[in-house]
Amino acid sequence: MGDLKSNKRCLLSQSVVCILLPLTGAAQCNQVEFNAKRIDMADYVLVESRDPFEYTDTEYFYQVAADLSNAGNNVTFFLVQNGVLTVRKGMSNSVVAKLQTAAPSVKILADEFSLRERAIADQKLTPGVVSSDVDQLVDLLAVSGVKAIWH
Repeated sequence: MGDLKSNKRCLLSQSVVCILLPLTGAAQCNQVEFNAKRIDMADYVLVESRDPFEYTDTEYFYQVAADLSNAGNNVTFFLVQNGVLTVRKGMSNSVVAKLQTAAPSVKILADEFSLRERAIADQKLTPGVVSSDVDQLVDLLAVSGVKAIWH
C-alpha cells in the first residue's frame, strides 16, 4: 500500500474510508467504525431588518436560515423594519418564497408594527408568514440555549 504521506485520503461515506494509490489510481477501501455522538438540534432565531431591494447580502441570510434548517435545527426567521417588505403576497422573485421552498420547516414571522408602518395588511402577507410582535421576539430570544443572529 505504500507510505500514507504519499497517498491521498478521501472519505466516501460515514463507514468506508478509501486510500487512493497515486501511481495506479486504484483504491483500497476499509470499513471503519465511528464513535457516533448524538448531536441535538439547536434553536436559532434569525432577525432580518433589511430588504433585498437595497442590500444584496440579505439573500445570503435567507440561505443561512435554509441551511440551518436543512441541517436539522429549529429555525425562526423574524422580519422587522424594512425586512418585512419581502413578505408581500405575489412578489416576483421572492426571497421568502425561495426560503419556504428550500426549507419549509422554517417559521417566518413578521413584526406587526413594521407591517403597519409600511401599509402591509395581514391579508396581503405571503401564505405561511405569520404577523407577530416584538414581545414574541423577546420571548424567543429569552429561551435558554437559543442562538440569535441579527442582520
